[in-house]
Amino acid sequence: MFDEEKNRRHIRGREDIPVRWRVMRTGQEGEGTIRNLSISGALLESRDLVSPGKDAEIQLEAKVLDEAFFVPREARRVWSKATYTQKEYYLCGLEFVAPTPYNMRAIEKRIEDRLNGMTGALGIGVLDRYFGL
Repeated sequence: MFDEEKNRRHIRGREDIPVRWRVMRTGQEGEGTIRNLSISGALLESRDLVSPGKDAEIQLEAKVLDEAFFVPREARRVWSKATYTQKEYYLCGLEFVAPTPYNMRAIEKRIEDRLNGMTGALGIGVLDRYFGL
């Protein structure tokens, strides 16, 4: 396990949520995909580098209405970098700014459901082969 994962405050769930983003201070905007999600933040993948400086406020909007519950409207950029595998994609670590209680409950339930699904798959051997168990 990576040291970074040991130090995380909250469990993260893998996701594939298409979003639109906009940097509040500069007006820079683009589209991307939330690749993982926790109650405190998300990992955003985008073709455009989100690099307005640390702590820049970013507005998020889910492209699919049913997924809007899992995407708080405001976040703060913590870091960003180019991906190693595909040079034209960038990763951006986001921390949510004042998510609503509704967002928090929806995210917690989504992550819990995903973890329960993995546990069930392990129990019937679906993931056992994948993980070499």
